[in-house]
Amino acid sequence: VMESTAEDAPKGEETPNLTPSKRKDVQEPSEKDEGKDKKEWKDAFWNFVGKQEAEKEDIDTSVSWKEIPYDEIRNQAAQDFINSRVQLVSQEDRENYEEKAMEYWDKFHKQNENRFFKERNYLHFQFPQLKLQEDGSSLLDGRVVMEVGCGSGSSIFPLMESHKSTFFYAFDFSPKAVSVVQANPHYDESRCKAFVWYISSSITSWGSDIATSDIPDFVADNSVDLTLMIFVLSAISPDLMRDVLRRVHQKLKPGGSICFRDYGLYDMTQVRFLAKDNRKLADNYYVRADGTRSYYFTLEGVTELVTQTGFEIDFLKYDTRELRNRKRCVNMYRVWLTGKFIKK
Repeated sequence: VMESTAEDAPKGEETPNLTPSKRKDVQEPSEKDEGKDKKEWKDAFWNFVGKQEAEKEDIDTSVSWKEIPYDEIRNQAAQDFINSRVQLVSQEDRENYEEKAMEYWDKFHKQNENRFFKERNYLHFQFPQLKLQEDGSSLLDGRVVMEVGCGSGSSIFPLMESHKSTFFYAFDFSPKAVSVVQANPHYDESRCKAFVWYISSSITSWGSDIATSDIPDFVADNSVDLTLMIFVLSAISPDLMRDVLRRVHQKLKPGGSICFRDYGLYDMTQVRFLAKDNRKLADNYYVRADGTRSYYFTLEGVTELVTQTGFEIDFLKYDTRELRNRKRCVNMYRVWLTGKFIKK
């Protein structure tokens, strides 16, 4: 990736060199970290919006990955900063990023393969139906799960390990990502089928266009019990999000659900984009240095998307946390959206 920095990392929230090496909901500092508290800690959010002195605050360095309330003060500061950064990427460049979207993600996966994203072993904390029961049984036994935007398999393989009697479909629009999944020693075609489905508004070199291309027929309509959309909708052009959700709706059984997790408005990475030139494609929509793109959602925006495409909302909420990089003495304010949507 061109500027291989973790804050600019695509899709997944477990960005290298920023998150703790041993993931827990709340991580206590080690003895080695005690000396770090004597150094001056910086808050990355205020640093990016240019108010690190005026908005200086005490940083609780005792824990990492701490869940905190949605911060209205940061929210207003970020909004003011966004209003001052109105320059957009040129129309020609925006069209180029859309036309070559698959190529940019393919390059990303060719360079990183399965080394970039850590396995998402935390999903059952957000979505209880993914958790094994006390007797070791699974609510997904005999069910069909489909993942949209499987990447290198960081979500699907942990679930395959814990849910032995579940069949999985996994697709991505990066051929390289799918090949990485298929080459994984845990890939078992009797339990999982990984395939390529193109998500682009322009016709690719393979002649596929999402406007006319449905999810393949071997995934029967009304056959899927649960769909995972984990840090994938943000990577799709806003103009195509409804089309993608409609096609997912077509494959889900009535009463089937989407487990959704993605970037929330004013996450630290969005503010970081604003601190750079030539990154803004549209409101809350940005391009990374490697050509991949990311959208930042609001509760209202997601609500409109899913209710207009045939879903009811079981729950939808902001997940706001503070992370600590003890080596660099940096505090990071992260915002994600987590939700579950039911097919009517």
